[in-house]
Amino acid sequence: MGYLYEHGEGVPRDYRQAISYYSAAAKQGHATAENNLASMYENGRGVKKNIEEARRWYQAAAEHSEVIAQCNLASLYFRARDYSQAAEWFRSASQRGDPTAQENLAWMYYTGTGIGRDYGEAAKWVRFAAEHGDARAELDLGYLYEQGKGVALDYTSAYMWYKAAAAGGEKRAAGRLKNIQRVMTHDQISKANAAAEQLSRSLPKIDDVTNSSSIGNSFVDPP
Repeated sequence: MGYLYEHGEGVPRDYRQAISYYSAAAKQGHATAENNLASMYENGRGVKKNIEEARRWYQAAAEHSEVIAQCNLASLYFRARDYSQAAEWFRSASQRGDPTAQENLAWMYYTGTGIGRDYGEAAKWVRFAAEHGDARAELDLGYLYEQGKGVALDYTSAYMWYKAAAAGGEKRAAGRLKNIQRVMTHDQISKANAAAEQLSRSLPKIDDVTNSSSIGNSFVDPP
């Protein structure tokens, strides 16, 4: 009922009613309700915005093994510049397969934010997210191949992942494709296009990977 009222599905949208139902379920230890209640507090929907209360409920849900809450909690810690806690919870969610957390953890490794810089670990985690269909992760994996960081330099693979990112709606991918074409042969571009077409058939066909909160940073942006 809380979800229906929050999103206006089958009933008029009513954030206060959503809060009431989420609170009732959260107080009984329902992990998804705890996460959703935290989101309401974080975004000030139906209640005054309260980051500390959001953190409290995300923490409860995360400790109940709610993977999306683990990523959301990590993002709160990241924005508060508590990078060690952010890395801990991004890692927990990443190990349980959350692609947004995987991309965020990869960015922390790539930039050395809160943890030691490690391009190999960045490549490992961003690949997991890219294979889940996360467009920003696809962009970043392409960038690693273009730069030869954490993976062997490979323009064909870079082009392939940039194409996947562009198809997924990542606007920055078009510029990366234009740049990399300048240093590729016609044969390389032809092979890359064929590889990209094959990749597109194997990737998940989804618009939004998760409801997890992203730190919103890409490898191609200045840290």
